[in-house]
Amino acid sequence: PIGTNGEQTGFCWRDPSTWRVIILTYAAAISGGVAASSMGVPLPWMLGAFFTCGTMAACGLKPMPLPYGREMAQLVVGLGVGLRFTPAAILATASLIPAMLIST
Repeated sequence: PIGTNGEQTGFCWRDPSTWRVIILTYAAAISGGVAASSMGVPLPWMLGAFFTCGTMAACGLKPMPLPYGREMAQLVVGLGVGLRFTPAAILATASLIPAMLIST
């Protein structure tokens, strides 16, 4: 929704214009990833989306990510990494705790 002075007052799930901006942001990010991948850029899906959305912002457009999208991604990555830990990996990590404490 837009406030009285034209400033954005927050995310509204029911506002179709908000969803249009979010969809366009992700479409631009995906196209940036495709372009970077086809050019052989390292980390193409991250850097292509980064530069595309950065260019959008520099041109005066306001890309909008999905609310709580970063937190959801952190949850997925954390679960993916955490589920790969074996008992042997946990014991090896635990044996390094004294070195970690000394070095911090």
